[in-house]
Amino acid sequence: MLQKGARNFAFIGRSGADKPRAKSLVDHLESNHAKVFVIRGDVTSLEDCKALVQASLATGKPVGGLIHAAMGLH
Repeated sequence: MLQKGARNFAFIGRSGADKPRAKSLVDHLESNHAKVFVIRGDVTSLEDCKALVQASLATGKPVGGLIHAAMGLH
Protein backbone atom coordinates (compact mmCIF):
# COMPACT_ATOMS: atom_id res chain seq x y z
CA MET A 1 0.00 0.00 0.00
CA LEU A 2 2.85 2.35 0.84
CA GLN A 3 4.46 1.66 -2.54
CA LYS A 4 1.16 2.53 -4.24
CA GLY A 5 1.02 5.93 -2.51
CA ALA A 6 -0.91 5.31 0.70
CA ARG A 7 0.29 7.70 3.40
CA ASN A 8 -2.26 7.31 6.20
CA PHE A 9 -2.56 4.09 8.17
CA ALA A 10 -4.73 3.05 11.11
CA PHE A 11 -4.26 -0.18 13.02
CA ILE A 12 -6.23 -1.86 15.78
CA GLY A 13 -4.90 -4.71 17.87
CA ARG A 14 -5.00 -5.99 21.40
CA SER A 15 -1.26 -5.33 21.80
CA GLY A 16 -1.22 -1.94 20.12
CA ALA A 17 2.28 -1.44 18.75
CA ASP A 18 4.04 -3.07 21.70
CA LYS A 19 5.26 -6.17 19.89
CA PRO A 20 8.60 -5.82 18.06
CA ARG A 21 7.17 -6.63 14.60
CA ALA A 22 4.34 -4.12 15.03
CA LYS A 23 6.77 -1.44 16.23
CA SER A 24 9.06 -2.19 13.29
CA LEU A 25 6.18 -1.78 10.82
CA VAL A 26 5.11 1.52 12.36
CA ASP A 27 8.71 2.77 12.31
CA HIS A 28 9.08 1.72 8.66
CA LEU A 29 5.89 3.50 7.61
CA GLU A 30 6.76 6.66 9.52
CA SER A 31 10.29 6.73 8.11
CA ASN A 32 8.66 6.78 4.68
CA HIS A 33 6.60 9.87 5.56
CA ALA A 34 3.38 8.02 6.38
CA LYS A 35 1.08 9.00 9.22
CA VAL A 36 0.26 6.08 11.47
CA PHE A 37 -2.01 5.70 14.45
CA VAL A 38 -2.52 2.56 16.45
CA ILE A 39 -5.48 1.87 18.69
CA ARG A 40 -5.19 -0.75 21.38
CA GLY A 41 -8.43 -2.66 21.03
CA ASP A 42 -10.22 -5.78 19.95
CA VAL A 43 -12.01 -6.12 16.61
CA THR A 44 -14.73 -8.12 18.37
CA SER A 45 -15.58 -5.03 20.45
CA LEU A 46 -18.05 -2.67 18.81
CA GLU A 47 -16.78 0.21 20.96
CA ASP A 48 -13.16 -0.39 19.95
CA CYS A 49 -14.13 -0.52 16.28
CA LYS A 50 -16.14 2.69 16.65
CA ALA A 51 -13.04 4.34 18.15
CA LEU A 52 -10.99 3.25 15.13
CA VAL A 53 -13.58 4.62 12.70
CA GLN A 54 -13.83 7.91 14.59
CA ALA A 55 -10.05 8.28 14.64
CA SER A 56 -9.94 7.56 10.91
CA LEU A 57 -12.67 10.09 10.14
CA ALA A 58 -10.91 12.71 12.26
CA THR A 59 -7.97 12.69 9.84
CA GLY A 60 -10.24 14.08 7.12
CA LYS A 61 -8.83 11.51 4.70
CA PRO A 62 -11.01 8.91 2.97
CA VAL A 63 -10.62 5.25 3.84
CA GLY A 64 -9.08 3.71 0.75
CA GLY A 65 -8.82 0.14 1.92
CA LEU A 66 -9.28 -2.29 4.76
CA ILE A 67 -7.26 -5.36 5.62
CA HIS A 68 -8.35 -7.82 8.29
CA ALA A 69 -5.24 -9.67 9.36
CA ALA A 70 -6.25 -11.58 12.48
CA MET A 71 -5.51 -15.18 13.21
CA GLY A 72 -7.62 -17.51 15.28
CA LEU A 73 -6.26 -20.64 16.87
CA HIS A 74 -8.62 -23.43 17.92
